[in-house]
Amino acid sequence: MLDTSGNPGVIEACTKEKLEQLQVMSASIKRCETSLNEYLEGKKKSFPRFYFLSNQSLLTILSNGTNPPKVCEFIGDCFDGLSTLVFDPPLPG
Repeated sequence: MLDTSGNPGVIEACTKEKLEQLQVMSASIKRCETSLNEYLEGKKKSFPRFYFLSNQSLLTILSNGTNPPKVCEFIGDCFDGLSTLVFDPPLPG
């Protein structure tokens, strides 16, 4: 702790081993971000109205695809003139 208080920079305070771990983690995060952006771009190309949404909103829509009421809050962002949808209850078997 004394060494760190004298040298508060994270990179300088880390040992070489810790610095290498941080660099590996940083590279992994960058790969994940790149892959996620490529995935979202593919979804936007397949349905161009997704370009009107933020990436966070698009992720919420895609992760709740089987739960339409959760997706309804984003309907107005995709389609002009719509604010929500009303779902009829499913008909019995």
